[in-house]
Amino acid sequence: MSIVKYESLESKLVTINNDFVLLDKDAALIYGVEAKKSRQQLKRNIDKFPKTYAYQLDDTQVNILVSQNVTPSKQNFGGTNP
Repeated sequence: MSIVKYESLESKLVTINNDFVLLDKDAALIYGVEAKKSRQQLKRNIDKFPKTYAYQLDDTQVNILVSQNVTPSKQNFGGTNP
């Protein structure tokens, strides 16, 4: 595993509810796995993570991300909310 510099992450951070968040697709990219596989592993091992580690965005939050041009369209999320 290599060290990821903050500067490479900074452009991928988005603000949701006044928190800086890294979307699942970007986290998966850093670890070199598919976002779908990453979500599956999180769900299977949810008890191993702090409660505030991850949460799923609702449709309203996704629409805000799309409208603010963080992502070009909902299709960019691969069929599920991040």
